Amino acid sequence: ISMTVNIPLTASIDLTKTVGLDPNVCATTDSITIPAGFGGTDVTYCYYVTNTGNITLTNHDLVDDQLGTILSNVAYDLTPGATFWLTQTVLITQTTVNSATWTAYVPGGPSASDTDTATVERGLPTGVALSDFSAGRTVTWLPLFLGIVLVALLGGVTLALRGKRQTL
Repeated sequence: ISMTVNIPLTASIDLTKTVGLDPNVCATTDSITIPAGFGGTDVTYCYYVTNTGNITLTNHDLVDDQLGTILSNVAYDLTPGATFWLTQTVLITQTTVNSATWTAYVPGGPSASDTDTATVERGLPTGVALSDFSAGRTVTWLPLFLGIVLVALLGGVTLALRGKRQTL
């Protein structure tokens, strides 16, 4: 007795997007907080895809809604159960939530897509209390006034000396 079993071909992938500070390692979290302050912080996004189907997926697209197209019709044989990853390091200056969609396919054949999101939270400034800006704070004007007068006098002396040098 001969029996034929037809197993349907299934294209399926799982995308995991993480974010961290080390450009040489895929982070284990999809959310981080970067320090507040001037400028920004370099963060590294890791896109980690696993073929969870039962066919080899040969071409790949990866689009990030903040970083744009990262892969477009890139040929790579992703066999069932296999994984592939890549990283992108970017400067982040503000809180950013972005999502990426990975599409793996066989040209003219089956395809699979998955989406994942990562968050970079910009920390709040530290060391400054709102009470430092209160209307009830008093300003001692005498040291400020004396400083202004001193700067004006020294500036005048410097100008006078420069003028004398020029006339000699």
